[in-house]
Amino acid sequence: MSPIDTKCKALNNCKMELGSPIRFEPVFLLLFISFISFSGCNKGLPGQNGPNKTAGGNCEVNGAYGTIESNHGHILDISAEDVLISRAKTYDITGTAGHTHTVSVSVDSFNRLALKTPVTMTSSVGGAHTHNVMIQCN
Repeated sequence: MSPIDTKCKALNNCKMELGSPIRFEPVFLLLFISFISFSGCNKGLPGQNGPNKTAGGNCEVNGAYGTIESNHGHILDISAEDVLISRAKTYDITGTAGHTHTVSVSVDSFNRLALKTPVTMTSSVGGAHTHNVMIQCN
């Protein structure tokens, strides 16, 4: 028996056989879930707060993105040009969701974004619900 096999046997037979179930010790599972939560896993899509997105960027140069509460596929990206023009505009945030929502950004909200201040608003109703959306600079 190899040293690894001996160690695995001492750790409750962790040697994997083809087709055998994977065992996760609770403490390791908790650490894994914590890592995924804090690493930004599944948040790197446009319109979401991913690892390449940081609060406090420059909207007039890099545009803005929306962090969508209870998200299930919606996306909001705002171009730098839209922030510079500062005209009220409504965005479709459907993304890959099976229903539509819109978010209306006011002139005042664009002015706040130009000052690098995040803004929060509520989407239109779609699929019998709404989403809170926080828009911040890229």
